[in-house]
Amino acid sequence: MDSAFVEGFLDPASVALVGVPRATGTGAFNVLENLLRFGYRGKVFPVNPKIGSILGFTAYPNVKALPEVPDLAVVAVGRERVLEVVKDCAEKGIKRAVVVTQGFADADDRGSELQDELTQLAEASGLRIVGPNTLGVVNHFAPFSTSFVDVPRDKDPWPVSVICQSGIFHAGPEGFTGKIGKGIDIGNACDVGFTECLEYFAKDPQTRVIAIHMEGIRGGRRFLQVASRVSKEKPVLVLKTGRSDVGSKMALSHTGSMVGEYQVYKAAFKKAGLLDVEDPEELMDAVKALLFLPPMEGNRLGLISFTGAGAIMMADACEAYGMEMAEIPPEELGPIQSLAPEWFKVSNPVDIWPPIMWGGYERAMDTALRLLLGRKDVDGVVFISAALGSPLHADLDPEGRLKNRPFKETKPITVWLYGDDFEGVAERLERNAGVMVYPSATRAVRALSILTRYHTLRERKRVPLGEIPVVEGERRVLMGGEALELLEKYGIPVAPSRMVKGEEEALDAASGLGYPLVLKLVSPEALHKTEVGGVALNIRDAHGLIEAVREMKGRAVKRGLFIEGFLLQPMVEGVELISGIKRDPQFGPVITFGLGGIYTEVWKDFTLGIAPLDENEAREMIDGLRGKAILEGVRGGPSVDKASVVRMLLALSNLAMEVPQIQELDINPIMGSEKGCMAVDCRVIMG
Repeated sequence: MDSAFVEGFLDPASVALVGVPRATGTGAFNVLENLLRFGYRGKVFPVNPKIGSILGFTAYPNVKALPEVPDLAVVAVGRERVLEVVKDCAEKGIKRAVVVTQGFADADDRGSELQDELTQLAEASGLRIVGPNTLGVVNHFAPFSTSFVDVPRDKDPWPVSVICQSGIFHAGPEGFTGKIGKGIDIGNACDVGFTECLEYFAKDPQTRVIAIHMEGIRGGRRFLQVASRVSKEKPVLVLKTGRSDVGSKMALSHTGSMVGEYQVYKAAFKKAGLLDVEDPEELMDAVKALLFLPPMEGNRLGLISFTGAGAIMMADACEAYGMEMAEIPPEELGPIQSLAPEWFKVSNPVDIWPPIMWGGYERAMDTALRLLLGRKDVDGVVFISAALGSPLHADLDPEGRLKNRPFKETKPITVWLYGDDFEGVAERLERNAGVMVYPSATRAVRALSILTRYHTLRERKRVPLGEIPVVEGERRVLMGGEALELLEKYGIPVAPSRMVKGEEEALDAASGLGYPLVLKLVSPEALHKTEVGGVALNIRDAHGLIEAVREMKGRAVKRGLFIEGFLLQPMVEGVELISGIKRDPQFGPVITFGLGGIYTEVWKDFTLGIAPLDENEAREMIDGLRGKAILEGVRGGPSVDKASVVRMLLALSNLAMEVPQIQELDINPIMGSEKGCMAVDCRVIMG
């Protein structure tokens, strides 16, 4: 679907309003009335068989009776009539429709059936549909709106375009993006979805920042391919809601149980260079930063504060959002130090209150700004300022200082403003290019972190995602030696192992493997062996081996488990790690990595990456662990060769891409040491 076609949804020369109500005014929710109030100047064709005219427009009994083919139809009839109306639109030659009606996949089984039929109709007829269950589109530039809620037109819109799954982002942008230029509420997305809209806004000259509200997605892999290109051209923010991990409870392996839906989405967004935000507040702060602040490549900040407590809060925020306070040698702080009393030592954060008391506000501020903005090792500045309405503190108004600052617009400045005159001072400060105001230290620092994140994501190399074939087959489980052989085929080192049926075979295998040994039950009915007593460690001799086989067999028989055999391996020392594959229905193969062992699901210290991985992504997965210090050796413990972990993750990524039949793969544990990594146990679920 090309850009010109999507433009027809947002700026049609003519529109048919099917199902326009007879009532107008308060409580009518009349799309025609709202459209006229919004300022639309194109042709309008109301359709309602029960009225002859409305608001000065001739009404038509049905779509077929229209005097010409409009660019767009807005359908707002009962759900049982929607298919009939859309068929009429297609037969009339209409190419675009917004289906406002609710009660489809958002409702019950009957609604889901109707939505499936609507999708099939769109595919067969070539008529493209936004919705159902949507407020439709809004274009403050055109102007045009399909909203049944009276949304006033903003005559000074921001170049921000929104793709959402709720009309609330159109009706109340003040709580989400601040302002909006264009928006498409895809609703249930039976046809037109995120991908088509994203492609359009990427090329739209009236769009500088794209904001997405996403509840769920179809065709996730295709979306990531497009998003990976678009995010190189324009910043794309994503607010993902509905972050439930419910879906992971159906998983059979450790890997599956760890991977929640939201974690997969976050990994996918990062893969495509999208900026994931946590809540509407962060979305709004990020939009303002990306629109009105100059770019920022590094993460080193200069901090100016009126208060020591505020400086500590900013320092805390820096650590929370991956920012650093620029390290400035004391001797290079001389200009501001000379304005302070001898007992006060200036550092970064720069507390300018003592210099203000000694040298005056104007001199202290100008000196601090010149010092920080002029340094190459400072990428951005955060400033805490009072906004006091009292005439006794008129000298503390920062507007003039920021207006006359040196090096204007070369480095971003965020201001944490506090006081009774917040709104007045904030409005004046934001008239200055390159300055944005936020109501807390956290938000002021986080806004700059968004700029740094965007630069990092934009500049990183992207691995082509490629298509993942859909494979359906009989579900089966590979365990023991069979699973380890698959890993070894793809270059992942595995522990030597022998599959045995009983005591005599175990003794024979032990002579070749050498003691101490590990014995493991192999049974498709015992995926978590430790829970059924299916693992015996540190077997030192033949007597201990025979006893372990007998006891393990007895426990399995008592539980009624099918015994395929026993896996015998030498004891391998090292740090227990876990890695695996989980095939996501939308984004394809997800690679997992974390700290392993029997408490894997308790600690849940793991990271995710969308395959295929490159070397940098593999390293980021390792560095993303909360307990990454364990890999470097803690209190004399063993360290792990990280290069071998990277190789293992890349090999696992190749396996995931080349064997699409894998639904889940779980290597637990992988024993890591200074000599490298070795897979000790593995299970694979094919299907």
